Amino acid sequence: MTSAPTHVGCQEKDGVMNKTSSLELPSELKERIERVAANSSGRGQRGIVGIFLMERTTDHKEALKKLLARRSVSRQGKFTLSSGRESEYYIDCKLTTLDPEGAVLTGYTVFEFLRANQIRAEAIGGMSIGADPIVTAVAVVSGLEGNPLPAFIVRKEAKAHGLRKQVEGIELTPGKRVVIVDDVCTVGDSTREAIAAVERAGLKVVAVVSLVDREEGGSELLRQKYDYYSIFTAKELLEEYERAPRESGNPPGSGRSRAPGDPRSA
Repeated sequence: MTSAPTHVGCQEKDGVMNKTSSLELPSELKERIERVAANSSGRGQRGIVGIFLMERTTDHKEALKKLLARRSVSRQGKFTLSSGRESEYYIDCKLTTLDPEGAVLTGYTVFEFLRANQIRAEAIGGMSIGADPIVTAVAVVSGLEGNPLPAFIVRKEAKAHGLRKQVEGIELTPGKRVVIVDDVCTVGDSTREAIAAVERAGLKVVAVVSLVDREEGGSELLRQKYDYYSIFTAKELLEEYERAPRESGNPPGSGRSRAPGDPRSA
């Protein structure tokens, strides 16, 4: 399936997609961004976060893959997945997506992925809690990049009090184009639950994205009806996990290893 042309989170007026941003930056940060941007001509359009990452890594997606392999992959023993299946490895994306460095990399990687694949959306969300840090990071990055894309979360069940909402964070305008995100796709149950909830609310799902696809049947089912994408496969992370150097004192996949120079490694 092919998605409609997109300008992620842009405002449309008279048929023209316009960038919007109300952020006012300190003069020192503005000067630094202008200086780096002047030295990066020809590398494509980048906003504040893109320039920030460009100073630290030549490939933000590769950096995120390495961080996920180091922090989120565990191969210590047997694990029971939410699907009930047993596995010899476990991927806890929240150890990365809730990490300061990981949040920036996750938000920018997903935001750039949507832009590169021309996925036109008005909001991004998913089932709580796996999707929560991802969509929040994307929303923050999109605002800093000048293409605001609001985030929302989907509860397992509608609240029994207050406004009795199941979908939180956005106006439920019929036909609103949304992207559904999850951290890991195994059989895809939680993703399909989120999709069902937003469709009941009248929203239109234009794409489904998993940070990691375990390739165990869920993604195939989702592709039958939706434009499904994954940022990484579990195979890619496991391969990176096996070849990545380990730091002494931390077992592989413990989620406690730190990048060289990280002050928290002391």
